[in-house]
Amino acid sequence: MGAGQPVSEVVGGRLGTASPPGDLSPPAAPLGMLYKESERAAPCDCGGRMIATPVQRLADLYQTDETAWLEAMAGLAAQRRGSELDYEHLAEFLTDMAKRDRREVESRLAVLIAHLLKWQFQPEKRSRSWRLTVEQQRQELRRLLTSGTLRNHAEAMLAEVYADGLKQAVIETGLPESAFPAECPYSLAQVEQESVADDLPEA
Repeated sequence: MGAGQPVSEVVGGRLGTASPPGDLSPPAAPLGMLYKESERAAPCDCGGRMIATPVQRLADLYQTDETAWLEAMAGLAAQRRGSELDYEHLAEFLTDMAKRDRREVESRLAVLIAHLLKWQFQPEKRSRSWRLTVEQQRQELRRLLTSGTLRNHAEAMLAEVYADGLKQAVIETGLPESAFPAECPYSLAQVEQESVADDLPEA
């Protein structure tokens, strides 16, 4: 091997390339730290060598660029490098995702209920564009409800979400709240079925 030629060594848990003798440049960074130098936490100085701290740096990245953090985490997981994962923020992220999905189901359900109430109790204002809006909302809701967990959540929250949809319908129609049913007149199956022309109960 010629003088000054790089040699292979294990760096940061993977096979990397060591600097030649006399070269004080830091070793190659593992996948978990591939982002801007300005976003990195200071590495620790161990025996004169700068040693990477990927979990700490991933934690910093989570605060500054969630998409880059996700890509780095996915890369580490694909390589089975579990010891380098940012587990604290991973748990936080997954919990937030589950809550976000539930909130989206509730929001779309409330909007759809409001449209169905208006369709039922203001028939003189029905139009093709309005019908299209109802169908689009139903399509989006059905996509979400392909998840059994979210479907169960929608079933459990239907009565509570109806109150939100009712308030929206009162504001948008100008009708008094007493003009509408006090309790949700629709099952979840009625809310998500495809036709709006003939599938609603009589006002």
